[in-house]
Amino acid sequence: MSDEIEVREPDQLAGVPLPESRSQVIGHEAARATIRAALDASRLPGGMLLHGPRGIGKATLAFDIAREVFAKTSDESPAHIAAQVAAGGYPNLRVLRKAARDTGKYKEIVQHEYTNEMHDRIDQMVLDEPKHIRGANVRYWEEVQEGEELPTIARGPLSLMDTMGFLVGCGRGHTHGVVLQAAVKHPGHFFRNPEAGGGVEYTGIGHHRESVAKEVGVPGTYDYGPQRSSWMCTLVTNWMGDACVIKRVRTEMRRFNIVGDTTFCKARVVRKYVKDKTALVDIEIAAENQRGEVTTPGIATVALPSRDVKLPAFIDGANCDLELPVVR
Repeated sequence: MSDEIEVREPDQLAGVPLPESRSQVIGHEAARATIRAALDASRLPGGMLLHGPRGIGKATLAFDIAREVFAKTSDESPAHIAAQVAAGGYPNLRVLRKAARDTGKYKEIVQHEYTNEMHDRIDQMVLDEPKHIRGANVRYWEEVQEGEELPTIARGPLSLMDTMGFLVGCGRGHTHGVVLQAAVKHPGHFFRNPEAGGGVEYTGIGHHRESVAKEVGVPGTYDYGPQRSSWMCTLVTNWMGDACVIKRVRTEMRRFNIVGDTTFCKARVVRKYVKDKTALVDIEIAAENQRGEVTTPGIATVALPSRDVKLPAFIDGANCDLELPVVR
């Protein structure tokens, strides 16, 4: 890594020099050793929280780690990668704090005020959803038409009940000793939060603590990406029924979905084809909030049974290879 690349930390204080590389960070030997071991083994945790006063080099350290990680996983030269990272322009780098807080991306967003009519409409959509679940009524490939729209489903207004329910449902609703054991095993995922009297919390606590959410420039607590992706899967499975199989779902989390937002999940069939003797459809999916902003575009591919006797009996589409690129 080159120390000639200038990296400016978003929290830099005027006239205060910053460390230029990880080697200049002083103290916190245990944490530094953990980061070094993870980098050497190419096994970084899903998230790390660098906590401390302004101006001590948290972002400098983060950029330094990013340069090393990208250099290991790219064919580009380390110097070119370092220059892109320093400029915040590397394709796989997302500087949330700079993009959201410093640029004020969400500064105009406030919690939405719904009319009684809007609440009634959303509630009715939620209550009517079971009527559109295909279930055991087999959907055959021949019945599907390109351009066909799937019944829209609504999720919201997002509440703490929703995010906590997802957390527990996906097996991450840990408490007490279980949290501490996980923190000991994966220290990069947890920290002692002064707001909780030094209690151990995980790095994604911004989903539930407004103060942490605002630190990264989001106006309030927000949902989980996999939670929103699961809503998109529900949209598709409601339509396809029990006899079909989802071959892929790809979603992109483009905007935060804050507490109080309502997500309308929409979709339409954009392609119908046969591959590896398997009947398939591609479905364009999108999540749109009550402000009309698309927060989550994506695509799904579904394998369906066919009435065509020339195609083998449909089981699960396992023999069909979509030949998708590996996404790092």
